[in-house]
Amino acid sequence: MLDIVIASTKNSPLISYDRKNGVLLMKGVCHPENVKEVFQPVLDWLSDLPKLSELLPAQGVKVVFSFRYLNSASLKHVAMLLQKMNEISHQGVAISVEWQYEEEDEDMKETCIELFSFMDIQLSYTIVSIPYKN
Repeated sequence: MLDIVIASTKNSPLISYDRKNGVLLMKGVCHPENVKEVFQPVLDWLSDLPKLSELLPAQGVKVVFSFRYLNSASLKHVAMLLQKMNEISHQGVAISVEWQYEEEDEDMKETCIELFSFMDIQLSYTIVSIPYKN
């Protein structure tokens, strides 16, 4: 149950877990028609992590958000994911977050800062600028 791969579409991100490196990647554009359909499998996957902790790498799980666009409905679900990650981190699962944004996209950088500022989340996170790609 540790594997998760959801292909990207023109409206939804790639979601994949690299078991060897312990990296859950969510990358691309995120404004799906049915937001719950995209995010529910990830919430379910996260919920299962405490039961599978012996299968996780020693350093834990790193969640990488690398969105080119994120609508408000998706942002709400990202907040739900962060709350779930915070909850399971209190159950002994080591989780860190990397929020990637394109160099010129200060709004996406601010989105991360606001998410972590306004929510009571004690997760380790880094904000990383990546080059813009067409």
